Amino acid sequence: NGDDKYVDGHVNLSADWKAAERHGFSYLASSYFGHDPYGTERTAGGTLVNSSLDHWRLLNMGGKYTYGTLNDPINLEFRLDGISKRYTTNTSVTQFIDYTALVAGGTALYNYSPKTAFLLDLSGNLTNYDLSPGLNSTEYRVLTGVRWAATSKTSGDIRVGYFKHRPKTGSGFEEVSSVDWQANAKW
Repeated sequence: NGDDKYVDGHVNLSADWKAAERHGFSYLASSYFGHDPYGTERTAGGTLVNSSLDHWRLLNMGGKYTYGTLNDPINLEFRLDGISKRYTTNTSVTQFIDYTALVAGGTALYNYSPKTAFLLDLSGNLTNYDLSPGLNSTEYRVLTGVRWAATSKTSGDIRVGYFKHRPKTGSGFEEVSSVDWQANAKW
């Protein structure tokens, strides 16, 4: 079966710059190439005859500014990312789900100890579909949690809060809101 022959992967390029003791900048460019398995995205609930897997490429470029040191009681982080996802197969039907997104957010951290910080995170996501403007939407998140640095190479955080998805006015889709959570670990 030819559908079993695919390669997914990604390439990341990042740079960090400590401009001064309390000012840091991070830059990231990522390129992903992958596919949507049958039963997800476009193929969900449908029976498509003579169609191949939907392959796509996603480009993510972004940056982050950080203010503060571990000895400061409050640290701040601001981030901005641009995302573009384009389908490369079955384009006669997948071109309608190509999109671009702009994601912005900020995090305030209260350094309880050198290894533990309480955080408040606010973010927004504006998604625009190239050929399907009725799918355009805005998302908001408000999360609070704890970041912990166990060692110099091991850290993690857990966040819980609120999520709201607002579709474009007049699109016929309903607004969705719910509890949201995130957990991250690095080692």
